[in-house]
Amino acid sequence: RAIVDWLVAHAPPGAVVLEAHLPEYQYGSRIASFTGRPTLLGYRWHQTQQRPLPPLGEIVNQRAANVDAIYRSEDGERVRRAVDDYRIRYIVVGGLERAVYPEPGLAKFDAWVASGRARVAFRAGESTIYELAPRPVDGWPLL
Repeated sequence: RAIVDWLVAHAPPGAVVLEAHLPEYQYGSRIASFTGRPTLLGYRWHQTQQRPLPPLGEIVNQRAANVDAIYRSEDGERVRRAVDDYRIRYIVVGGLERAVYPEPGLAKFDAWVASGRARVAFRAGESTIYELAPRPVDGWPLL
């Protein structure tokens, strides 16, 4: 709840948030549902229903795979390029993400903070929201 409250109060309405993705009828998409902020992928089946042509459905499945890869990968440079390509501004690492994704993959976000490439925007208990500066082409300076 604290993550949701912080994002509603502080994240601009168009800021893209990364959150865990789970199969349908589980607790994934909680950030998109409760904040109204865009995420990399919300409820997958809803997205697939609205994109019935096969190539578009494949894009939805690719996004699900990319969410998984962003959280799991230990390759911080490659992940940062993917995060920048999707214009993700906030990365949520809460209890759900810690339960689903391995710690070595999640550790890269703290490494980004240590190197100045991100900052901790919010922390409460085991829940953290990392903030990344948008790319210069979006009109914001790099961190």
